[in-house]
Amino acid sequence: MTYDWNLLPIGQLLWLRELETFRQFPPLQAPASYNLDQIMTAMREAKNTSHAGE
Repeated sequence: MTYDWNLLPIGQLLWLRELETFRQFPPLQAPASYNLDQIMTAMREAKNTSHAGE
């Protein structure tokens, strides 16, 4: 398989443009964190409450 290394700068330019849009349009909410301590806390809170409100 032969690669055309002349296309590399074009790909880099396209990715740079895509990444610059993140600065213009920041995320609407904080990203999810998958920290083990946060998961354990969420599980404990879910265990103490139910949909029935008991």
